[in-house]
Amino acid sequence: MEIDAWAPQLLTQLTITSDPQSLYDAEILSGTLLTYAARLPDLTLLEALANLYESSLPYLATYADGSCYWPADPTVWVFDESILCSCRFLWGCSRLVRAIRALPFPSEYLLNFAGRMTIVILSHLQRWVFGDSVPGRGPFEVWGWGCADGGDYNHSDMIDRQMARSLGESPGYCNAVCDWDLLIPAIVAEMRPTDGQWLDYLNRATALFQSRTVGAVFDPGAWDDHPEYAYTGYTSETFPTIDQVLSAQGVGWDVGHGQCFFECFTSLYEAHYTSWPTADVLTAFAQRILDHLWNQDIVYPRFANFWDGTNGWYRVGYHGGDFGYYPGALSSAILTGGYLFWSEFCPALWDLGQHLRAMYNSSDPTVLQHISRYYVAYGSDPAWNPLLFLPSLLQMVK
Repeated sequence: MEIDAWAPQLLTQLTITSDPQSLYDAEILSGTLLTYAARLPDLTLLEALANLYESSLPYLATYADGSCYWPADPTVWVFDESILCSCRFLWGCSRLVRAIRALPFPSEYLLNFAGRMTIVILSHLQRWVFGDSVPGRGPFEVWGWGCADGGDYNHSDMIDRQMARSLGESPGYCNAVCDWDLLIPAIVAEMRPTDGQWLDYLNRATALFQSRTVGAVFDPGAWDDHPEYAYTGYTSETFPTIDQVLSAQGVGWDVGHGQCFFECFTSLYEAHYTSWPTADVLTAFAQRILDHLWNQDIVYPRFANFWDGTNGWYRVGYHGGDFGYYPGALSSAILTGGYLFWSEFCPALWDLGQHLRAMYNSSDPTVLQHISRYYVAYGSDPAWNPLLFLPSLLQMVK
């Protein structure tokens, strides 16, 4: 199936609005396609992606210091900016800018896009990483969790405190590494800085990530006492009751949020600024999918919800009383999270990908029922499945 025959049209159905959630959604839904297009490279797809990402620019606002940001409703996002949504989107933008810079003959449109977006990316990075780090002004904090040292730091200072585990002891996740802690250094790496201040920041961030990686499980146990992990030890697919609260111990990240591993670790590895992660590290992460997440079934493959192999419930009640991710419910993340692109480090992952591709192409009613049960695409809309699943299935490296 030729992706550029249908993907650009599907991308036009994505809409970026003034709601920062649309930034997050746009990158999640286009991320594997971006990696696919950048690796070929495919000029048609890169231009379609640039057109989507560029549509965010009219919604930018400017702080008093001249730095730009996408405004957020504080009644929804707590602050006037959603760093989570913005940094996820800007990782995609930075990846696209680097892909454009690597083209031998980029179009004038792509060059103009890269120039405009570079200004936006650097403005955010400068403010996030090295901006004010004083009470009430630094953008990174854990006050909402009730930690002893709530924060209000810039990201450069925040990673030092996470490294020292000095933000507090209760709750246990005060010093946990979050999505943005992985994505912001990944954006920096994609921008290929040469200034020593930025390189020092990357080295300190990488040291933090390395210190939290145990046997290809990132930050095990960091979230064990978080409410979203309250049922990780409950492994029945029957919806749990309140008296069935059972939190497993030493649990890794869920495989959905774990796509930050692919994004961050791949960006750091390809930038060659730091000694970690090595190819062996990425191989170990890929091998873990095969050995600890996959159920070893080639016809009805599914995957554990958490990186350490724990396959209990996640986020019970997160969107209401009857909501929760049952065991195996996050299996689609193996396709949407970019993990299969790591087949270049682990050839056996290519073989698993072939089984997943056969499953995806099957017309067997029992297989289709399995897909509908365990491979629910982002937003539960099957119309996005091709955009989310096929890029990584079609471009695995053996």
